Amino acid sequence: MADYLKEAIEKEIERQLRTYIRVELCTVIAVQRHAYEDDLLTNTVTVRVRDNIGYYDPCGEIHRQRVYHIQEYMGHHYGHPYHPRVGDLVWVLFYKNEKAIILGSCPNWEQLPVCRQHDDDQVYKYCQHKLPTEKDECGNIVGKFPEPELPDCYKFFGKDRCSIYVSECPLGDSVPSCEVCTDLDDITNFSKSFKWYSKDHSRHPDRIRWSHKRGQFIQMERDGSILIQDNTGSFICLFGDERGILIKDCAGSYVALNGSGILTIRAAGAGSHNLHCVCCTHQHCIACGTGTDPMGGQPTAPHLSDGGGYASSSEENYNIGEVNEGCSCHEE
Repeated sequence: MADYLKEAIEKEIERQLRTYIRVELCTVIAVQRHAYEDDLLTNTVTVRVRDNIGYYDPCGEIHRQRVYHIQEYMGHHYGHPYHPRVGDLVWVLFYKNEKAIILGSCPNWEQLPVCRQHDDDQVYKYCQHKLPTEKDECGNIVGKFPEPELPDCYKFFGKDRCSIYVSECPLGDSVPSCEVCTDLDDITNFSKSFKWYSKDHSRHPDRIRWSHKRGQFIQMERDGSILIQDNTGSFICLFGDERGILIKDCAGSYVALNGSGILTIRAAGAGSHNLHCVCCTHQHCIACGTGTDPMGGQPTAPHLSDGGGYASSSEENYNIGEVNEGCSCHEE
């Protein structure tokens, strides 16, 4: 008798508590987005209890209007406003049998989460929201949602602390689950992306790279060097700790400064005029003059060999092959 009474009391307490507080799975069926200052909307949503079954109507519904979602960061005219979108499945806390607040979204077979390969991976994948067209007789969504297209994505790779931000990610577009995105270099450099390599990266420690989908990029290395290259292969390389600057076009012509006052100009085309160090006597180079330039530098006298050719210098000079080979910032 005592056990029966105890069980009855427990059930009655549970029933009474559920009239004050309970959690239900709900589907978002409408959004009240705040778009204008005086529209009186505050990013609430209308939800429908998913598991409610009507006694007389199989499609019986319980709705709650203007339900708030818990906001993580917001203030007067600033913050990160957020609301679930139509079709999303959410956990809703009902209290006093009337009021409701959304606790968060619920993964389901129609909306699978993005894949991660490490517990410390952090992924923010943004895309346009599209609804499926397949619904049941009650208007509930029963088909999978369409795959996201051309997403913008930020990912922190927990395995090595590298990170990337990519706009219209080609990998996220071709493999929407992102299960093959396991490393920073899985995202092609032919993309609109920023890549940050950690100091412990095995191949490119402390590298920062800004790329575009046609192949042009800006790249900074640990040794202080910077490489700027366009889509034709022409580039400017500043050597950082190694000193010097190299400017080379796609045809092979280049200007090299070794950081110690030596200047070399070499043209790839036959019949072109070449200059090594100081000023020369070629008719098109007379503008270099003999006085000081605006930077305060003063050129030396023109140098010619006995045979009328251009003299070579015994001092340090760039060789274009050696420059390309030794330019660490030019590695892919």
